[in-house]
Amino acid sequence: MVYRGAELDPIGMPVGGICAGQLYLGGDGRLWHWDIFNAPDSAWIALAGGQHYAKPLKPKSPLEHGFAIKLIGQVRRLDKTGFPDVDFCGQYLIGMVNYRDAACLVTVKLEA
Repeated sequence: MVYRGAELDPIGMPVGGICAGQLYLGGDGRLWHWDIFNAPDSAWIALAGGQHYAKPLKPKSPLEHGFAIKLIGQVRRLDKTGFPDVDFCGQYLIGMVNYRDAACLVTVKLEA
């Protein structure tokens, strides 16, 4: 299934690893919610009660990924601010994000 528009907002595909906490690939390709499991507000602790399935966390990020492309002197961030047409398709282990803009010479594909 391919997700677009507001459907991208709650997407968070796990991409972290053991002993690194959990990092999520968001629907627009940003990295968000670095979840350290011993932190008091850990999503992992809350998942035990299931509350985040009914009310997903709002994506927030303590880091900036900085992924961008530069074309003819113009820098475009790889997220919804750099490309108005973003879609996400994923099956656990691999998330694919596509970036398009009719005014841009290229289409960008991110696979994580």
